[in-house]
Amino acid sequence: MKINNNISDEKKKEFNLKYLDRFVDEHKKGNWSKYRNKDSENNRFYQEEKTIEFIGTKNVYIPIESEYNLNLQESRGIGISKDTTIDAIIEESKERIGTLSEGDLVRSRELDSAIEQIFQTAKDKEFLEIGFRIPKVQTHYKNTFSMNTTGIDINSFNVELFSEMGFNCYLLDLMKNESISKNLEKTFDVVVCYHVLEHITNPVEAVKNIFDSMNSGGIFHIEIPIEPGVPRLEYGHLISYESEDMLKILKGVGFEVPYGTNATHTGGPWIERYIAIKK
Repeated sequence: MKINNNISDEKKKEFNLKYLDRFVDEHKKGNWSKYRNKDSENNRFYQEEKTIEFIGTKNVYIPIESEYNLNLQESRGIGISKDTTIDAIIEESKERIGTLSEGDLVRSRELDSAIEQIFQTAKDKEFLEIGFRIPKVQTHYKNTFSMNTTGIDINSFNVELFSEMGFNCYLLDLMKNESISKNLEKTFDVVVCYHVLEHITNPVEAVKNIFDSMNSGGIFHIEIPIEPGVPRLEYGHLISYESEDMLKILKGVGFEVPYGTNATHTGGPWIERYIAIKK
């Protein structure tokens, strides 16, 4: 994957004015606390009980205005500090794109094996990463299997920056149930979604959307945190999952689920991860 190293000064200035100045200001004023702090007098979310198909009643956080969820998810984006510059973000991103973390490797070894078992060849298969933040997973599957890779994210800064750097990225909000296949005008053979579906309040609709975006025989690789009780808004989580909630959703939507695990990286959180197949 060849990265564009020639982002113009004009484009960098645009990123600063459109995004970075606001992100740094939010960091200085309390690290996005008005969105993350559920006990704040000026909080942006309220808690509500919602019945979720296949798994029952859940406590969820609902944004008072739809833009507040975008702001909350922006707070989870590329690391921001009071000294952040667009050049520093670009350079750090280029370094991270080329290196998979321990957590990435735990997932990729699992998925790589499934791809090799299920497909005679993965060359030119369509790969989608949902909620990519930094497109290092897309880079791995482009380089390792010669797949056509695409990323979608709710955060327009991520999408615009990495599109400018040469990646195939699109803006899409699963909370709005925007059709993946219609918006991207294609369907996919492999879809990965790691630590995304805790950031939405409509997981069944999102999984149905993913199912509908996939080709027959396709692989869906998903990981979620297990957090019984109230969602952790401080991490941007709007819904919490009990053990096997996602398994029930996957099967309810129509996936076959041949594999599930709790294996994670050293010191990692309690998670569940599944390989699901669209037959």
